[in-house]
Amino acid sequence: MPPSRRDIVSGMQFMTRTGWVVLWSVLSVSCNERSGAPAPPATGGATPPETASASSASPPARQSDAWLVVTKGGYELGVVELLVGKPWRLVRHSASDDARALEQLITEHGAKPLSLSMHLPAKKEGERGPYGSAEVPPGDSSYRFAVEEHLSRKGFDVRQSVPRYADKNPPASVRKLEISRDGAPVGTLDFTGQQPKLTLVNREGNALFLESFWKSLERDEELFVSYLPPEGGKDALVTASAKKGSADYPKVVRLAFAVRYPAYAVVVVP
Repeated sequence: MPPSRRDIVSGMQFMTRTGWVVLWSVLSVSCNERSGAPAPPATGGATPPETASASSASPPARQSDAWLVVTKGGYELGVVELLVGKPWRLVRHSASDDARALEQLITEHGAKPLSLSMHLPAKKEGERGPYGSAEVPPGDSSYRFAVEEHLSRKGFDVRQSVPRYADKNPPASVRKLEISRDGAPVGTLDFTGQQPKLTLVNREGNALFLESFWKSLERDEELFVSYLPPEGGKDALVTASAKKGSADYPKVVRLAFAVRYPAYAVVVVP
């Protein structure tokens, strides 16, 4: 039976619509190939492994601010300050040759990578890497430890971070410091004469340690004490200083006891 006129018209409309769809698909593919645009992602498919690992990878650990107390031969030379984005520097606490040598060392290496002894990456997964050294750039989370190792190799001693302290009630004047430990008097520092004078209660352990500490303080003509604000405060290093014989010298001595040796209880006689 020959097709009717209605069937012929419907077939022509279907072919016309199909032709436009095919033509539009060809043009779209051609344009994408010429422009370099990626094909649209398939819906419902899994994320490629390399994309998943890249998006889930955690960022490398970054350096945080640090302050290190550096000594040599039992004498405090200064504080090494490591601030993020800045070369490390020395806040000097001494005018000695050792302090000058330390400052020169830091000036020469303040913005350079440093080697750090560590376990290197393992060749096989699950194994521990061989022990060796790696170059650590400034800004890396391990840079502080590289600085400590570098200074130790040069003969300096690196102690713990700078203490945190809040000087809430600084005295207006200091004539004497009465010093005790564990509830027992240890000695008295008198600043009323031309030179400060230490008087010990006895020659036992606490008193002898106090004598040794006092000798380390009065070694230099100028006394420096550095500390950080308590937790929650702004991390900015505070450094107080005073020269021997000045009106502020006894107050800085009191601060030295409070910051460096808080085990001693100090009573101010104004």
